Amino acid sequence: MKIKIFVLHIAIVISSGLLFVNLYNSIVDAPNWGHQLPKSIDVARNYFTFKTPADFFKFTGPLQHIIGINCIIRF
Repeated sequence: MKIKIFVLHIAIVISSGLLFVNLYNSIVDAPNWGHQLPKSIDVARNYFTFKTPADFFKFTGPLQHIIGINCIIRF
């Protein structure tokens, strides 16, 4: 029973983390990228030269799916 609750808590933590990352991107990053369009496109390209959000979501997206399916199976 404790493993079920632990897996549920992990799923909630990761889901809420992904939610708040998406909210941050929508509220803070997206308006900045759309302001002064010709200049902001170059700024956004320079900002993402080394790491992109895809690097984060490539790991956390499948992890969330695995933990979520595990929760569905256990409950």
